[in-house]
Amino acid sequence: MIVTLRKEATEEEVEKLFAFIRDAGYEPRLVKGESKSIVELIGSGDLTPDDLLKFACTEKVHQIQKPYKRISLEGDRKPITINVKGRIIGGEKLIVFIGPCAVESYEQTDGIAKLISEYPVNDQIGGYILRGGAFKPRTSPYAFEGLGEEGLKILREVGDKYGFPIVTEVMSANDVPLVEKYTDIHQVGTRNFQNFKLLDALGEVKKPVLLKRGMSGTIQEFLLAAERIVARGNPNVILCLRGIRTFNDAYRNDVDVADVVRLKQLTTLPVVFDPSHSTGNRDAVIPVSMGAVAMGIDGLLVDLHTNPEEALVDGPQALWPTQGKAFIESINIIKKAQLEAKKYYITAEEARQQS
Repeated sequence: MIVTLRKEATEEEVEKLFAFIRDAGYEPRLVKGESKSIVELIGSGDLTPDDLLKFACTEKVHQIQKPYKRISLEGDRKPITINVKGRIIGGEKLIVFIGPCAVESYEQTDGIAKLISEYPVNDQIGGYILRGGAFKPRTSPYAFEGLGEEGLKILREVGDKYGFPIVTEVMSANDVPLVEKYTDIHQVGTRNFQNFKLLDALGEVKKPVLLKRGMSGTIQEFLLAAERIVARGNPNVILCLRGIRTFNDAYRNDVDVADVVRLKQLTTLPVVFDPSHSTGNRDAVIPVSMGAVAMGIDGLLVDLHTNPEEALVDGPQALWPTQGKAFIESINIIKKAQLEAKKYYITAEEARQQS
């Protein structure tokens, strides 16, 4: 349940409510907003809304109906933002996660980061996060599977050189302590989105988690995977749409970017999109990204390589340097338009009330 507090509620009144909630076997969590503050009841017990409405500080009580209790947007909850070294994910500005699909060498990673360092930061784009895989789960057992810890060291060194936070994939619960030493954001890949031991382990760390949707995962399964991380103690989860497997074979995956609209109706968590893995086609990355920005995505994950034809992993989806510049210019234009257009957005419920 969620209790919305009256604006005039005193500290003494709130303390009485908290004591009552704790005595009933729950843990109260206060979330202060700009216009309203709410109290989330964590745990299970026999309290009813009427039990909470009798307190002077209570304005209203909302029972959460969704199975993902902690990340549901129900009640008076608001979307959260996640700050990663000054990059605000979930705010008004786009955050771009960009870099090679796999860390191949120091020279390769440094060359790509140098390109990114020349990209603009402005009213539309809030910053960049260097991405790169050190551990690569591959379908073929003969394919390049990453440099391991050496790749982590390279990514960290290059990120620090250019002032970029870094994000990289962690593949198992046993690898979490190692990756934690180097990364700023843990990435969970599509093959691991229901690896419950890994999700539990990431719930015990403090660094944010970028959770990719499973290739055959429903929206509810996706949100419950995120809920597991949050329920274990880590509230900083970023949802990443990356295409799903269907009968449609136009691209590598069926591009699921429109699901950002639904996710933002359901959850408090930021939502980002990976056009590179969704399409598997570098010529589709820019137009699909433009559509994602228009739909209100919080960030984009994009593969960039100095020479995609020599890339050891997913070369066909990586942008050439000149495409990288065009990508940034394109999303900058669309984001500016989206910020203006969203002022006119109105929900069906708001329209009904105004009729």
